[in-house]
Amino acid sequence: FDADGAARLPDIGTAFFMTLDERPVHLSDLAFAVQGLADYPTQASGDIRELYTAQHQFHPRALRDTEGNRYLFRVVEVTPAHAPESPDVVRDQIIEDLRRQAAFDAAKAALDDLKAKGATDGLAAAWEQAQELRDRIGNAEEAVSTFEGFFPDVSFARRSWQAPPDADPIDVPKLGLVSKSFVAECFALGETQDEKPKLAVIDQPNDARVILVQWKRTDPMLQEMYGGFRSSIGQSIQRMRALEFQRNWLDPKMIQARTRLEFPRQEQKKKKPDVAPIQPDDTVEM
Repeated sequence: FDADGAARLPDIGTAFFMTLDERPVHLSDLAFAVQGLADYPTQASGDIRELYTAQHQFHPRALRDTEGNRYLFRVVEVTPAHAPESPDVVRDQIIEDLRRQAAFDAAKAALDDLKAKGATDGLAAAWEQAQELRDRIGNAEEAVSTFEGFFPDVSFARRSWQAPPDADPIDVPKLGLVSKSFVAECFALGETQDEKPKLAVIDQPNDARVILVQWKRTDPMLQEMYGGFRSSIGQSIQRMRALEFQRNWLDPKMIQARTRLEFPRQEQKKKKPDVAPIQPDDTVEM
């Protein structure tokens, strides 16, 4: 299987383990951090060394699923990403990707047009007049979601220091999982001074969605809400700092600096590593 197919594997595909900073790590992350596909992590790379394994080595961390089952796994064979022998091998995937991209571009263009009309006539009136778009959607009522709102992201302390800025999706009512940049753009609408309806077309390329958002209002956070968030954030920051201290304390360079040990220097020939960075088309067998 490849990285995209890992989550679709029966049973173990949804299994994970939690790091000390409360970040879930899934099989799709672990199975490809293996000898032959990925470089061994260094302190400078920011990757966690315990996640890396050699081929045929059982992973040291047991995974669990939502039903409480536990899993151990090992990778016995890897196939680095490579160009297909001919386009015919990936012809169906190419056609599907092109169709998806064309549909995504068409949806974005349609919502950009609806946004422009909504800024003048109001979004509700523009939506009622967009008969062609409503016909293409089919069930137009399901395409419109109205809800009271959602909180901005306050879980910054829970993100691990090596995670990308938009790594953790946020669950928004009636929209499901969206990116953190989506939430940031929604709240940025409330800060604009334009008197016209505040609208934005926001891409969600991970699941091929384009969403037209209209800002209604921004309510201040109540004191009791802030108190609850403050407690959980403080605990998360404390755990994150403890983990960072542990890594620094056990780092060989830091140990050498504390003890003032000097290791004998030996001339060693540089050996070219026999591993390569992870590529999207890498596959593993377990």
